[in-house]
Amino acid sequence: MAHAPPRATPVPVPGRPPRTAPAQQDRTVGPQRDRTPRPTLRPAPRPTLRPTPRPPCVLRAVGTDDEPPTLRGLTPATGQPDAPAPADGTAGPSAPDQPDAATTSRNAAAAASVGAVSVAAARAASGRDGTVEDTGESTAVQPAAAEAAAHAAATGDKPVTPRHEAIMSAKPRNGRRSPSAAGLAIALAIVLLGALTLWAMLSPSTSTPGANATRPAVSAGPGTGPRPEVAAAGTSLAQPTVRATVQVPGAPVAVAAAPDGATALVAVRDANRLAVVDTATDAVTGEVGLPAAPQGLVTSPDGTRAYVSTGGPGGGQIAVVDVPGRTVVGTAAVGGDPGAASVSLDGRFLYVPSRTDGTVQELDPNAGTVTRTVPVSRDPYAGATNAAGDRVYLATRGADQLTVLDPDSLTVLGSFPVRGGAESLAVSPASVPRTMVAVGGPESGTVMVLDPADGREIATVQVDGGATGIAFAPDGRHLYVATRQGLVTVDTGTWQVTGTTDVAPNPTGVTVAPDGRTGWVTGDGAVSVLNLT
Repeated sequence: MAHAPPRATPVPVPGRPPRTAPAQQDRTVGPQRDRTPRPTLRPAPRPTLRPTPRPPCVLRAVGTDDEPPTLRGLTPATGQPDAPAPADGTAGPSAPDQPDAATTSRNAAAAASVGAVSVAAARAASGRDGTVEDTGESTAVQPAAAEAAAHAAATGDKPVTPRHEAIMSAKPRNGRRSPSAAGLAIALAIVLLGALTLWAMLSPSTSTPGANATRPAVSAGPGTGPRPEVAAAGTSLAQPTVRATVQVPGAPVAVAAAPDGATALVAVRDANRLAVVDTATDAVTGEVGLPAAPQGLVTSPDGTRAYVSTGGPGGGQIAVVDVPGRTVVGTAAVGGDPGAASVSLDGRFLYVPSRTDGTVQELDPNAGTVTRTVPVSRDPYAGATNAAGDRVYLATRGADQLTVLDPDSLTVLGSFPVRGGAESLAVSPASVPRTMVAVGGPESGTVMVLDPADGREIATVQVDGGATGIAFAPDGRHLYVATRQGLVTVDTGTWQVTGTTDVAPNPTGVTVAPDGRTGWVTGDGAVSVLNLT
């Protein structure tokens, strides 16, 4: 019987425990295995990975061969003698070179505490965040690395690989830290706040100096009485007729009807006077001397006062006229070159446009003082109030605009463009449910009718000769336009011209009595009196 060749002796592999021989088994049954020795496969030696040298850490584990590793500057707990080994064979105290779990835990906790203290000290000393390393030669605090090194030295474990967030927060370039999200949010908020502040300071606003100012309280006085009751207006005519021509020497420039319709007041420029025309006789029944050349005229709601805008070398003034007494009772200084004023519903205030200053002044005519001022578009030429008394409308010649004011707050509510110039205007009466403002000028052949709420154009009327004065009939059916060629009548239902009436030459203004029966047109040296119903 042949003998099997001897087995090859296995070569031990470094780092692996030797193999133990398997127990002998009964091999008499079954076919014999091939006993040919096989070559032993040895694993290729692995390359030794040497860690990259790191800068010295602040925290280091030190010790001797006879005691467990400790942290520099820390003293192990004493006063606890090692207990003898229990009789049941459980593990006793650790050997000096094999620290037990309790000691290891204490060392790890101490390392973490010292790391936290080092971070706080570094932050207090440099004001830097200890979790981010600044590039530079003076940087020596790396709490995360220090804690990892201390823990590895104490436990013998491998250092923990940094998390993805730590890798993404690698040291910044040029020795600067990356801005945090909170810092970016604060910076953005500051920028937005500054931009909003700058915008609020520089952006245009409809509010003006004097806006939201409370209207001053004034006592009642002459001219603040109630408007007299008038007879119902008749139906206006599509073609008015001239019933009389009243000679008024000089250059009449403006006319205003008394609220009761009994008289008409005519301002004569070159004579610096105010003529009183009686409606019953169609004749001049009185005159009132003025301190300067008149430029505009309006009466108080009760008809007892007339307010004449005058201009001259001495500046702008408002002359207050006692109509029954036919005398000037006072003057008030206003802005330069004042236009025709408008009066409040209760008669306590006047709103005087200043063509030179580009402002509207609120005037207490009884006290003779300006209470508030608001800037408007340049060259405001004439003004008027609506039937409710809560709006003031201005024709601004320099800007060719219709400007709307709130008299309570003295605020500009809006300005709307007007084609063909803006020197005269008229507001629809209370009988018309829809407020309309007609605006025109002598240099154009058109009159624009606007909705003052939004500036929308309602109609544009062709009138030959240019508008020098405009007035609505009290029933709202017709619009009267004084032009160089006569008085043009416009149907407000169709906005078509229904006729032209010959009046005094070179008409300068037109007005209508509150009852709608009589109208007056001023011209060169005369006043035409018309039947409107």
